[in-house]
Amino acid sequence: MKILIIGSGGREHSLAWKVAQSANVEAVYVAPGNAGTAGEPKIKNIVYPNILLIPLVAFDKNLNRLVYGGGYYDRLIEKLSKKKKIIK
Repeated sequence: MKILIIGSGGREHSLAWKVAQSANVEAVYVAPGNAGTAGEPKIKNIVYPNILLIPLVAFDKNLNRLVYGGGYYDRLIEKLSKKKKIIK
């Protein structure tokens, strides 16, 4: 199994490190990752993929985001929307 984790902080590093310990996991990709994730076995930092699916994100009928969190995905969507087409 190959896993993609999106983020660049300590939580993503911890999650990637723990997931990589599973014998069922072939590789863990972190986008964009950080210096810590770059040095771990079975973990590889990558640039953002061409397609980004964000789980557990909901929109109302006017395309307003529901259930806001810490803002990571909001910043990511804003950053990517300047470069790529965002489909909601």
